[in-house]
Amino acid sequence: MVFFSIFSALFLYEMGIAGIGREIDLAEGFGLFFRMSLGGAAVGFAWSLALIFLLYILNRRLTASDCVVQICATVTIVYLCYYTADAVCGTSGVIATLTCGVLTQAFGSSMINDNEMMSSFWSLVEQLLNTLLFTLGGLVFGGVISGARADYWTGEDWGYLFLLWVLLHVIRYFLVYAFYPLNKRIGLSTNWKECFFLAYGGLR
Repeated sequence: MVFFSIFSALFLYEMGIAGIGREIDLAEGFGLFFRMSLGGAAVGFAWSLALIFLLYILNRRLTASDCVVQICATVTIVYLCYYTADAVCGTSGVIATLTCGVLTQAFGSSMINDNEMMSSFWSLVEQLLNTLLFTLGGLVFGGVISGARADYWTGEDWGYLFLLWVLLHVIRYFLVYAFYPLNKRIGLSTNWKECFFLAYGGLR
């Protein structure tokens, strides 16, 4: 997550977006890091308490609508958690949402009326939003390339892009095969042929 944030900041800085890439000293850097990480975790902890309390109140199992209301409560709290952390408190909305989800799963899962319905709903949402995210990302990146100045994307840039593609494959294959002895003995097991397709499929 930290590396993703760094690379995202570098990408935005290269695009010349105002407010990105300003210089900060070491103390301000550490302060920003702890505010984003620990502050986000604190916001997530507070919203997880609220969500667990709602699940406790709605843990009645009287009608099917109670299960639907519980799902609506999780959706509402998730977005409120992210908005509060990111827009109101200036912390990491991702860390806040992650903290809220982990704590709710750990301490509130027993209060969910229909775990199968809850799991199916969030699996569907995950698939839809994941597809939407990559679609929007591709459109934005395509717009940057197609609308760029003639001298913005040079042959050197394309060379670096190709080099990045190659290195991503090298790193992916290295990690998959480095953990091959462990993966072979746990879970559903695997073999070297499956690892080959696993490494390539992860960068589809």
